[in-house]
Parts: sequence; structure tokens; C-alpha cells
Amino acid sequence: MVERGMVQELADFYQDITQFKNECGETLDYTKGILQSIGFKEFRSFLALDPQDRNTEIGTKQFEQGVNLLKIATRQYSRRQAKWMKRRFLLESRDAPPVYRVNSSDPEHWQQNCFDPAVSILSAYLEGSTPEVQPLARISVPKEEHDENRRTFHCNICQRHFSGLLQLNAHLSGKKHLKEVRLNQASLPPTALILTHYDQSKRSESAKILKKSFDKPLHEVLQMLDEAPCEIATVQPKSKAENLRKCLAKHGILVELKSV
Repeated sequence: MVERGMVQELADFYQDITQFKNECGETLDYTKGILQSIGFKEFRSFLALDPQDRNTEIGTKQFEQGVNLLKIATRQYSRRQAKWMKRRFLLESRDAPPVYRVNSSDPEHWQQNCFDPAVSILSAYLEGSTPEVQPLARISVPKEEHDENRRTFHCNICQRHFSGLLQLNAHLSGKKHLKEVRLNQASLPPTALILTHYDQSKRSESAKILKKSFDKPLHEVLQMLDEAPCEIATVQPKSKAENLRKCLAKHGILVELKSV
């Protein structure tokens, strides 16, 4: 794509749309319309340079970064496409036409490996005959899992809806969701851990556990044990405070949680 003039095509389009937006008194929005498609946003920094600066060291660096981002976005998009086709056409529970695979991985042999087999399959379909190649095997999914993949789920943190458990799980493990989780947790008030009880016969052992858990000097920990009940630390998020409370309870050290 790059060798065939993709970047020049992007530069020409960028010049035209920038001029058009300026005449309308608007700014470029890379989250809407064609600008959000693969290719434009990856070269955003490169295209924003003055034409004479695109051949400089900075321009070359921005160009190489755009190519790398384009490759990443294309791979990610192809994986999403493959997953969508798999769920849409290969599940036994769906009434879908047969799906055939052709090999497009080698551009030098694209004609015989991809184009000719595809024409053969389509010709057989139009003639009402059976293609020589076999379609991909259907995938058997348990009814419970199939039902889960047809449900609509909602992420309360990101305020987004997802069709099926597969989409939801992919979202929950994604960078955008995890970033929103961190931002959401950072905005919550810290939680104070109040030491209420410990086994005084195991004072030294309890002190070592608290010292290791909260990275405090031993003399401070011993003073807290003497002053119990008292606050020993404040942590974020609350889930971390809950985990600490459970771990300490296993050693006979009881703490209460209090929102600060």
C-alpha cells in the first residue's frame, strides 16, 4: 500500500479536507467520519507537519511510526473480522451458508492460491454444483454458551453495551477498560484500616506481619500494637483494603475498614 502511493493519497486528501474545514471554521475530528478509518489517524502526526518538513529526520521518524501503527491496526482489525465471521457463519446454531478458505498470504502466488480458487467456488455456486474444495467445519457450541453469546451485557464503568460474552470479556481485558478502571479507582476516597484486635501472645509475629504488609519501621508497628485500636494505614482502592483485611485475619490480626 505504501509502495503504491498510499501516503501521497493521504497527503492530498489531508490538504483538501484541512482547507475545507478551515473554510467552514471547523477543526479536524479523528473520531468521526473517514478520519477515524485505518490509515488516516495512524499518520496524523506525519500529515500535520509542513510538506517541507516531511523529508526531515523528524518527518521520517513520524512516517515510520505511522507505518508501524498502520500494521498494528490492520492486524487487530483482521483478527476482529476473523472472530466476527467465525461467530456469524461457523456456529452450528446459526443458519449460515458454507464458508470456504483461500490462501492470500503470498502476494506472488495470489492468482493461483486466492483468485482462481475463489472464482472456482463462485462458479460452482452459480451453476448449482458442489465446489471441489470442502467448506470449513462448523463449530459446535454448548447451548448455555450459545445463549450467553446472544445476551446483551453492559459495562457500568465505560457505559457501553456488548453483544455476547465474548465481546464483553474482550472489552474487560482491553487497555481502554483497564485505564477507565484505574481512573475510576483513583477518584474514589481512600479506605482506612483500623487495627482492632490481635493475639497478644503472638505480638512479635504480628508486628513482623504488619511491618511487611505496610512497609513500616518496626518501632512504629510496635507502637500501633500498644495503641490499638488505631489506624494503621490508608489505601486505594477499597478492593485492596478488603484483600489486606482478609489476609491479616488469617493471622489473627483483625482490622475494620473506614472510608476517609
